Amino acid sequence: MKVNFTILRSLSLLSLFSLSICFSTNAQVFSIELTSKTYTEDTIVIGNFYADKQLVVDTLISKNKKFVWANDTMPKPGVYFALLKPKNNYFQMLVNGVDKK
Repeated sequence: MKVNFTILRSLSLLSLFSLSICFSTNAQVFSIELTSKTYTEDTIVIGNFYADKQLVVDTLISKNKKFVWANDTMPKPGVYFALLKPKNNYFQMLVNGVDKK
């Protein structure tokens, strides 16, 4: 039952955000844009799972209620999470590491 609650909580958090994923051949190979009308904090922490640990990959700072995770290299394939402050709620994203045009 706890697993189902965790999945539902993650889905409800994801529904608060509009997710845009862009892959291009410009200087930024990888870009994910998160927007929310209800999230009032200015920071989202991006991390991934490595064995039994959670590692911080990037910190996103809001610009007009938009958070952009962009990089000039493709992140390694895996499960990443977006940690929301102040209650440390999170949702997960799957990155496959393939450049899609």
